[in-house]
Amino acid sequence: MIRQYEATCRTDTSLTLSVDESDYASREEFEMAVSIHASIGVQCLLQYRPLYVHVGKAHTQPHDAMSFLDATSAIAFQQDFTASLVDGTLQHSANASLYVVTVGSKKTLSRITRMARALPQSARCIVLQADIGMTCSIRRCANCTVITIGKLNDLPLMLGVVP
Repeated sequence: MIRQYEATCRTDTSLTLSVDESDYASREEFEMAVSIHASIGVQCLLQYRPLYVHVGKAHTQPHDAMSFLDATSAIAFQQDFTASLVDGTLQHSANASLYVVTVGSKKTLSRITRMARALPQSARCIVLQADIGMTCSIRRCANCTVITIGKLNDLPLMLGVVP
């Protein structure tokens, strides 16, 4: 018998969506953010990656794309939601190796970087900022990568650029 070590890379993904109405310029921008959130989640599930989903006060661990998409179709603004965006995320997925947070254009870069500082330094953090009509861009901050998405079709290209 031959013993052989094979290195594997398992990515536990924590996927968070802001449902705070003040983070978004319009309902259309919020709907695009929900679509971004859904697209990332489905891709993780199709790749059999462990997924933790955080939307407002709801924290789930979906196991198949259909049930995830069903739950995603019911997402709405939560106007009274005042909790920190990452507090619930950390409570329910503190050991994730990748944190993906989707926000709207009204969330300032300083608020984004402050939020990302709360996440574990050992994990990667990607913030996807929905901003309809804007040119796509990637900004690297000290503790996260902020990707601006102007239209949903740009999502695969932008994520393909991130190492």
